Amino acid sequence: MKLLELTCKEFMQAVDAPTPAPGGGSVSAFSVAQGISLIRMVAHLTIGKKKFKELPEDSKNEYLVSFEKLNREKNIAMELVDLDTEAFNRIMDCLQLPKNTSEEQLIREKQLNKATILATEVPHKVAELALEALKTAFPMLKYANKTAISDFGVGLLLIKAGFEGAVLNVKTNMKGFSDQTTKEEFLGSVAKLKEEADILFEQGIQEVNRFLS
Repeated sequence: MKLLELTCKEFMQAVDAPTPAPGGGSVSAFSVAQGISLIRMVAHLTIGKKKFKELPEDSKNEYLVSFEKLNREKNIAMELVDLDTEAFNRIMDCLQLPKNTSEEQLIREKQLNKATILATEVPHKVAELALEALKTAFPMLKYANKTAISDFGVGLLLIKAGFEGAVLNVKTNMKGFSDQTTKEEFLGSVAKLKEEADILFEQGIQEVNRFLS
């Protein structure tokens, strides 16, 4: 059964279990999806208001385009919840491959490397998606329903938490990875993503706090 087919309680119980998956990767992707959902909730509460309807048509259209883009990003984040656990399970399967001969060891190592790269690509996608969601959400803040600004802030926090979790998963998968070039590419990429995400998040959360002060 897919993780997203579980109830909230079942999902938490699946995480709170003596098994390595679902773990931080799937939870990070789910955090991004939850954060986006909150941002969209604020948008739902904004679109019907008189102030929004009185905005220039260009501003309204831009807001609605971002609103729909967030929905697509949310759906991708939800897909990544299960993809992360599936990718991790492939690593576990590779670890069960025989290693009694040098040939078996070579096959096992190649398969394990492939599985590790796949398992790293998934959280890397989560990090990219979280950054894109922050980029999409930030311009929407200035038009947001002021009574739901705190919800917007919680949404930003959840997206950023998911981003940070994804970065940690990339790092742990690449720790000790034999292909130094691949390792450096992944680590260099998430470092750049983090620089941009940190700036966007700080701008957003500061603006939220300004509204609430």
